[in-house]
Amino acid sequence: WMKRANASAENKYEASQAKFREYQVMVRDGNYKEALKALESVMEYSNTVDIARLKKSAVSAEKEYFRQENELNAMRLKSSRMTMLVIVAAALILIFAFISYFRYRDLQAEKRISEEKAEAERYMSIAEDLQAKLKAADKKQVAAKRTPAAKTDMLERLCEQYYIYEGTENLQPKVLKEVKSIIQDLRTDAKTLKGLEQTLNSNCENLVSRLREQLPKMKDEDIRLFIFVASGFSSTTISTILEKDKGIVYNRIWRLKSKIDGSEAPDKEDFLAALGR
Repeated sequence: WMKRANASAENKYEASQAKFREYQVMVRDGNYKEALKALESVMEYSNTVDIARLKKSAVSAEKEYFRQENELNAMRLKSSRMTMLVIVAAALILIFAFISYFRYRDLQAEKRISEEKAEAERYMSIAEDLQAKLKAADKKQVAAKRTPAAKTDMLERLCEQYYIYEGTENLQPKVLKEVKSIIQDLRTDAKTLKGLEQTLNSNCENLVSRLREQLPKMKDEDIRLFIFVASGFSSTTISTILEKDKGIVYNRIWRLKSKIDGSEAPDKEDFLAALGR
């Protein structure tokens, strides 16, 4: 029976099962020698199966290890690329920021230079306007043998700077400085404004005194504007002195004319003529 069972086994597993049954039979029969041989055959098969299973597990574990290693390397590569991209992007942003900063600084410098140039040209225009007006006023005063007043003092100050610095690179800065000083005096110095008023009174038959007398309610700021316009100052000069836009100056002059024109002042035609009606 045992021989037929062993012969009919189709594979190693069935042969191992047959050997195990043979082992059990031999143990019952007391044939321990044959039982040991059968058991050794069973153990040999079991060891073979275990080794095969271990090999399979080892191969599977090795494959899993390499798979995870490849995934980890791929993640590291991706992370490295992302890090590199971030570094490159940060570098580009930093470079762009530096370029923008220096460009902004250059633009600000150009703007400042342009503004300073425009301011210099504006003050030089005012200086030329003052010189022209003051020379005309000075000639009238000399012809009439009157004492020079505020306008002549201004002209003397400009001419002195021109005489000292003519032909040097300091001419324009010095003249500009003097013009600014004159403008500041016209803004804040009551004595300078009083000198202009006295000049108008001397040359124009007490023009400002008559204005004050005939229009006693007129505000000081309107009288001040009247003095500037009647003295022949340009709108640019008046705008600079009053620190107002030209549009505002034009509106104030127009309102002043309307106020005088609508009054009952006997000499309003003289006042309006002084304002350039």
